[in-house]
Amino acid sequence: MIAKTNTSTLFNATVCADEANSKPDPLMIRQLLDKLSISADQAIMIGDSIYDLEMAANAGVDSLGVSYGVHSAELLMQARPKAILNCLATELDSYI
Repeated sequence: MIAKTNTSTLFNATVCADEANSKPDPLMIRQLLDKLSISADQAIMIGDSIYDLEMAANAGVDSLGVSYGVHSAELLMQARPKAILNCLATELDSYI
């Protein structure tokens, strides 16, 4: 999809489901942390599903949920994200 949308310059690293265990296993995030040479406390996971946020928690990474997408804000809160954002574009600066 990145190649089709010509957005490769927007990403420093990627890991897809076919390269790691399925969420909420933390392997995807751990692989990204290794690729980027950063620690868990320097990262934040932004997700729209409980599996995204549980993966972050399992990797020891803070997370933010978005209220639009796969799961409801109420369900996302079960994973204890730092916050639930209604608009990533306008609210993200407050959390990073």
